[in-house]
Amino acid sequence: MLRMAAVDDESGKTTRGDQGAKLWQKQLAKNFGKAVHFPRKRLELSAVQLSARTRERGFPITRGTISKIESNVRNSKMDVAEVLVLAAALEVAPIDLVFPGYPSMG
Repeated sequence: MLRMAAVDDESGKTTRGDQGAKLWQKQLAKNFGKAVHFPRKRLELSAVQLSARTRERGFPITRGTISKIESNVRNSKMDVAEVLVLAAALEVAPIDLVFPGYPSMG
């Protein structure tokens, strides 16, 4: 089962500010960065070329942003629009970027 974040012992509620939630968020973003990097390399695309592909799909992501995503230096930020356009540009399903290695339904 996918564990989204730690649960506060007293209230039983998960808070985004707790340490467990922050660690989960950071790991998710790190996995996302790796999941962008590997298909980019498999397709033999530079970050500039991937950036051009995102621009062609109507939501440009700069080379610098791609680099930051791959190296996870964006404070664990993941944007839904970026996930979708990167998946299209890399010719993979969005789920493969968010949860790499998770069995797909197809």
